[in-house]
Amino acid sequence: MKMENSKLIESLRTKEDISTLESELNSIIDSFYKKEGDLDEVLKTQVRYWVSEIILQETQKDGLLDYSKKLLEMLRDIETVQLILAFEPTRVGVERIYEAIQPAISRKIVLDISCDPQIIGGVIISFNGLYKDYSFRRIFEAELNATREEIVRKLDSLG
Repeated sequence: MKMENSKLIESLRTKEDISTLESELNSIIDSFYKKEGDLDEVLKTQVRYWVSEIILQETQKDGLLDYSKKLLEMLRDIETVQLILAFEPTRVGVERIYEAIQPAISRKIVLDISCDPQIIGGVIISFNGLYKDYSFRRIFEAELNATREEIVRKLDSLG
């Protein structure tokens, strides 16, 4: 199977997903340098069940070391889209956001989501040096500034 088509790579949605998978892959790699039988124990206790199942489907145990190393390399090449939201989304929410963003980008990405209630709503997006602020705070501040200038003009005309 081509590594680019790995179900593990396809399952990644967030930067945290990458971090968790890196930890699991490092545990697998470390088990090759320990005593016999450690690999089975690692796959049972230090790797999520569904991840272990995919790994065993995509490779044979004798190719697992190279497979794990190659996956780690691929994880380092995945680009991150940074999002700031006013709330912490559920896993379903993360999936919906991902499904909305991924088709617009021609390569695999993951989301780095942080929360800032002060943006009120909307989103701030940063990707490859581009920064877009679609937050309600920005909209409200612009409206407040426009209203403030209008009020000051009216007060000046009264005085």
